[in-house]
Amino acid sequence: MKTTSLLLAGLLSVMGASAFAQGSPVSEVKADNAAVRHETREIQADRRAVHHDNVAIAVEKRDIAHDKNVATIEQHDAPRAQHREDALIAKGDLADAQKVDKVRHHELNEAKIARRDASHDRRVIAIEKRKRAHTIDAVADEHAERRTALAKRNHDAAELH
Repeated sequence: MKTTSLLLAGLLSVMGASAFAQGSPVSEVKADNAAVRHETREIQADRRAVHHDNVAIAVEKRDIAHDKNVATIEQHDAPRAQHREDALIAKGDLADAQKVDKVRHHELNEAKIARRDASHDRRVIAIEKRKRAHTIDAVADEHAERRTALAKRNHDAAELH
């Protein structure tokens, strides 16, 4: 009998201690509100980062288009330079023809380098787009979790009244 009463007393004390250790429902709702506000700030920061990435990608795309146009123009100028070189050779002016040939080869090499750089930049942009898509998915997941937390908080707060 003595052990039964001691066990019963111990059980009641543990249950009572756990009931008092939980805290008030109001403090729980306040803690939930603070967590939701913090998550909201994080989501807003992530959205700002995505917007910044979008702007950076747009600027890089514009630069790539400009480089591609410059390379195309340089490549289209090459036949004219070749024609000038041929005319100088026909006149017998080999020194000037050699200068024009060096300039033409230099311009063609610059155009090739510009095309290679544009191709590299397009690959970099593709990687950034994939990263941005993952970030957008993560933000959407966080947003869904926040909505669930808000619904739970609102439900708990309604039970208090």
